[in-house]
Amino acid sequence: MATIKLTLSNKVRQSTEDNEILLRISICREKIYRLHSGLYVKQGNWDAPKSKIRLPRVHSIERNELAKTSTLLSQLCINLQEEITMQGEKSITKEALEKVISKFHHKEETVDKMVIVGTFEDFIKKERAGRINHERSILRMIKRFELYRGATWYLDDATDNDLYDFETFLKVEHTFFKDGKCIKHKELYEAVPEIRAVKQRGGNGIYAIMNSFKTFYNWCEKKGKTKNNPFRNFPVKECPYGTPYYMSLEELDKLYEFDFHDKPELAIQRDIFIFQSNIGCRISDLMKLTYDNYINGYIEYVATKKSKVDSSTLRIPVSPRGQAIIERYKDGKRKSLLPFISKQKYNEAIKKMLRIACIDRMVTITNKTTRKEEQQPICDVASSHMARRNFIGNLYEKVKDPNIIGSMSGHAPNSKALSRYRTITDKIKEEVTSIFK
Repeated sequence: MATIKLTLSNKVRQSTEDNEILLRISICREKIYRLHSGLYVKQGNWDAPKSKIRLPRVHSIERNELAKTSTLLSQLCINLQEEITMQGEKSITKEALEKVISKFHHKEETVDKMVIVGTFEDFIKKERAGRINHERSILRMIKRFELYRGATWYLDDATDNDLYDFETFLKVEHTFFKDGKCIKHKELYEAVPEIRAVKQRGGNGIYAIMNSFKTFYNWCEKKGKTKNNPFRNFPVKECPYGTPYYMSLEELDKLYEFDFHDKPELAIQRDIFIFQSNIGCRISDLMKLTYDNYINGYIEYVATKKSKVDSSTLRIPVSPRGQAIIERYKDGKRKSLLPFISKQKYNEAIKKMLRIACIDRMVTITNKTTRKEEQQPICDVASSHMARRNFIGNLYEKVKDPNIIGSMSGHAPNSKALSRYRTITDKIKEEVTSIFK
């Protein structure tokens, strides 16, 4: 079996003051070929004991460039292994391997515009600024998928079979990890790092990824970048979301009035949760709020998902309870409107405060993995996004015109997400039929 060992040349390239990565290919202990990779890295960014590029922990332009070089290096090694397998270890020559390296670099130079990764980066910059974090995470998945299957993905060559393979990769990627540590295909995450271990993706999560990818391909067609669209033969199956669950006004009152005197930090997060339930914004928008967003008794902000609103600015009147919360935590030294903590800790606090307050009503949820309905205590499934549902759901029970709610929640007219709240309850039926004597 062929093995590839990576070393760093001692010679420094004068123009850029970096060193070339060298390849030492051993085949059946009989052939040893020493080759130039054509890829360069500075001495300080090379981990000699591990024979790999050392990536800075802090995200920066330098880290991105090094990660790109690491990805190219991994892909080059894969291409060389494929050539050895195809020609056979006994027949492979140094010249054949040098041709692989030459072709690799030539391809990178000539077909960059047709590479899915490069075009997707352009798509993010020009069309998806409001969802940049979500789209960048998808881009990382695409890069790892390329390395996983050992082939560059091109716009014009992609087929529906490629999409099925990509979808399968999304479903199994979490199996590469155990107890938060990578145990399989470590090279993928060295080349394309993730801060946290990849968790199992549910049906809704995979649908969101594939739907974004479909949007990308539709954009490519519209812009004349390709005539190929593999999604014509690949149905993106929308997942059932079920009826949204949310806290009643009575439950919100109970939570707000609950005495957390022995847990002051939890009391703070309770107040923030109540405030969010009163204005209905997403957690990403909530944590961006400053005193500048609080104008004459209204919260005004630009929604993160601008495409979902007619106007870029949302304006929501703050209830007396919400105003009291703002005054309670007013601090001239703090830029943020309220004393926010991290999203993760905030979600943990929400579940904890509901359990302590004994708000444990059973609700029907759709399991993200199995897509089947099941019963769970509301305290176990509560999150920051439920605060948004608290706002929308309770308003929907009182307001007949969904456009009024949409103007404050950021949902577009005839929004599918908003229509899920249109459940006809017994209470509504009683109010309607009360006209009869």
